[in-house]
Amino acid sequence: MLNQLAEPETRYGGPWTLKKLDILETYLDRYTTALKNRSFKLVYIDAFAGTGHVRPLHEDSDAAEFLRGSAARAAHIRDKQFDRLVFVENDPGRCEELANLREEQPRRDIRIENADANEYLSKLRHDWSQWRGVLFLDPFATQVAWSTIERIARFRALDTWILFPSSESHECSRHRRDRTISPPDGATG
Repeated sequence: MLNQLAEPETRYGGPWTLKKLDILETYLDRYTTALKNRSFKLVYIDAFAGTGHVRPLHEDSDAAEFLRGSAARAAHIRDKQFDRLVFVENDPGRCEELANLREEQPRRDIRIENADANEYLSKLRHDWSQWRGVLFLDPFATQVAWSTIERIARFRALDTWILFPSSESHECSRHRRDRTISPPDGATG
């Protein structure tokens, strides 16, 4: 059951929120299906997991229903389930909400990490020769350090989704109109 005290903090987004979550769920289902006959163990890491549910803002927000968020959708993939789900959330109250997903599926390897995403990912250790997975980064602002992205890329094992608010990209571009933005040395497009 959702903690009603967390409700105001889970309201954000708009029509694009549902579209984004639907696209992610479709991708996760196809990803696990494509790898189901491979020997890899599969991991899903949601580094800004929230509560596992969202209540998008729209004109009549009192009538809005809670939607399964990215964490809940990953936990409910059925064809080939992830062998491990890791939900990283900096807010202790939101971590308590995430515990509901673990209680709903007690036989699953669901780990809830109350930590800063950059700190958690900088300490991430696995034998990546045995694991493949998806890393979902959907912060509220530009909270993902470039060094974190570089480190994750070196694993060569995680399909990484990086989303950020368009308002943040607009703000960055407004301050950089006179400068050309180039990728870091060694980065290719």
